[in-house]
Amino acid sequence: MSVFDTRAGRIVTDIPGIAGVHGVLVIPQQGRVYAGASDTNQVVVIDEQTWHRIATVPAGVYPDGIAYDLVHHRLFVSDEAGQTETVIDTAINQRIATIPPGGEAGNSQYDPVSGHIFVDVQTQNQLVAIDPATNQIIARSALPGCQHDHSLLMEGNARMAFVTCDGNNVLLVVDLAHAMHVLSVQPVGETPDVLAEDTDRRLLYVACESGILSVFQEQGRSVRKIGDQFLAAEYRATEIGDESKDVFVPGDKSVEESLNFDPFLCGAVLRHIVLPWISRPIASTSPWRIWEADRSCEWRCSCNHMERV
Repeated sequence: MSVFDTRAGRIVTDIPGIAGVHGVLVIPQQGRVYAGASDTNQVVVIDEQTWHRIATVPAGVYPDGIAYDLVHHRLFVSDEAGQTETVIDTAINQRIATIPPGGEAGNSQYDPVSGHIFVDVQTQNQLVAIDPATNQIIARSALPGCQHDHSLLMEGNARMAFVTCDGNNVLLVVDLAHAMHVLSVQPVGETPDVLAEDTDRRLLYVACESGILSVFQEQGRSVRKIGDQFLAAEYRATEIGDESKDVFVPGDKSVEESLNFDPFLCGAVLRHIVLPWISRPIASTSPWRIWEADRSCEWRCSCNHMERV
């Protein structure tokens, strides 16, 4: 696993020996980083100052999505293959509960308004709510129009949940304030995976394993699709820089070779996309290893033209 400084635009350090990293969550208040190591079925706890591993916690069969309860200081880890939700007490870094959601657990998210943890149950096409105080499921909501809900993102201010369904390639907008009604169903690229939001510009990005980036403009309690853009085969993740609002896209040489932004996407939506060029083979199985690149070999899409920076 590699740590990438978005301000300096460089790798800070590599953390070896964490196999098959999927979910990663930083808890600034504790100075800790939690990484789901799917190859070893553990959550690895890392000190944010030293980048040393300080603990490992069993997390089922295939730990994936991670959510943090700010009130009770508990971590909720979705175990997709094991069909459970693992609960970890971050004060002692130990597993304290295992919750069966009734099917494959996709992504998990914390809703700061209700104080509940929401989990995609992808084989049931449901969204379940968990009370972190009791570690009990308190509600189940069907997701009509969805097949295999895998990814989830909470928009607390607007009281919406964004759900992507990789069985039929759609994005659902779910009303958190009114009986979990589905407000909108929007098409996205094939096999949608990671969701990211630019809260300042109210832009929603859906990264798809097919290589498509789908972009939406949030409008009130709905969304308007701006467009789809192919980036590279098996591209599946997007992150937004907190200060710069850069859209960081993992990739290798194939991403650069296939890059061909439409003007409306580059100029109107993406202020700039930074793509790292991979200069040597990657040995690590970590998906974030792709950030190991020379800053001078990055490509930047800046409004109306492509330039090397």
